[in-house]
Amino acid sequence: MTHLRFLVLCAALALGAAAPAAGASPAHPVMGGSTLACTGRVDPARPLVLDPAVRARPQRLSLEGTVLLDRCRTGAGDRVRRRSARVRVSGSGTVSCTGWSGLTGRARVEWFAGDNRTGRRLGTSSVVQSGRNSGGMSAALPRGRVTSGPLTGARVDSGVTYGLSALRCASQGVRSVSGPVWVRFTGATVS
Repeated sequence: MTHLRFLVLCAALALGAAAPAAGASPAHPVMGGSTLACTGRVDPARPLVLDPAVRARPQRLSLEGTVLLDRCRTGAGDRVRRRSARVRVSGSGTVSCTGWSGLTGRARVEWFAGDNRTGRRLGTSSVVQSGRNSGGMSAALPRGRVTSGPLTGARVDSGVTYGLSALRCASQGVRSVSGPVWVRFTGATVS
């Protein structure tokens, strides 16, 4: 049965996403020293909700939810001041079980000095989708850019691993999704 990297679409709507390879874990991709990478998960209390549900036929939908980021490190593996974050995402686009177009998305990244969103708050970054705006579920998806707050100017790549049967998507629809996440901020000072 064909599996879609469906939650990657949700990251694309919100942060801008690059899909991990089939079977890949949400581990950090190889990066340079000007990269901040975090892993995390969709907040189980506030999953990414799709309205209306994604189905076989393309339709306009919106997305809202929260992603929790932890274990933030530089490309060299160093610990940094910004160690965790709460990311509130929203977006919209025309989506089906097999493709997407016309995506727009925003994210608000609230940074914390401690693990698990504890410690002093270190500001809020705004992220908007930028780049490619249509494709199939296996095509390159849009990326994002930090437009204000910490890491302004950084490019944002992200991915989420979530297998979903194309048959189930077409027959039952998908209203919410959750799963492990990785996010990478590249090209800004990452203290």
